[in-house]
Amino acid sequence: MQDFFHATEDAQAIRDRVFDMIEKTDGFVVDSIVVQKNKTNPSLIETFDLNPDKNGNVNFRSIKTVKTEEEFYRMVSNTLLKYTFRHYGNHTQIEQVVVVLGALFTKNKQEYILKNLKKYLKENFGKPFFIYFHRVQCDINCQIADYCGWAIYVNWERDETRPLETIKGKVKSMFDIFKTGKTEYY
Repeated sequence: MQDFFHATEDAQAIRDRVFDMIEKTDGFVVDSIVVQKNKTNPSLIETFDLNPDKNGNVNFRSIKTVKTEEEFYRMVSNTLLKYTFRHYGNHTQIEQVVVVLGALFTKNKQEYILKNLKKYLKENFGKPFFIYFHRVQCDINCQIADYCGWAIYVNWERDETRPLETIKGKVKSMFDIFKTGKTEYY
């Protein structure tokens, strides 16, 4: 017995049926951004721990690079919201905004994603908004988003077009955020 759908783990026969059901379901479209992680400038995912001594002096040999994806998630989430809502012109027809994210992020990531989304939505919409982190297993919308995201991922990463072709009527846009970038950092 399967409790929930997850594209990377489901058997191909299950994926085929789920993709067919997604294509036949009315009432939603998919806007996405594609992020080629190896083109992400290190300044978006790293900060420096200066590790000062008790007098506040910094020994430059003790400076450590620390992974922090806060700026990366800020840039990605702002771009996705901006890119998605551009379809609605001046936003007058939007009554409220509901953002549902899978609860797969760590507590720290959830906190800075939530902080950033609240700031962005307050500054750009002036409408009521609600932000939720749901366990993917408990939310069919997150499961549908997982499937749609997986179809886009395998299309870009492995040039596997069949899943995306199945749901192409739902996919409104795929924006390659680093398309013009040529530098690969790793």
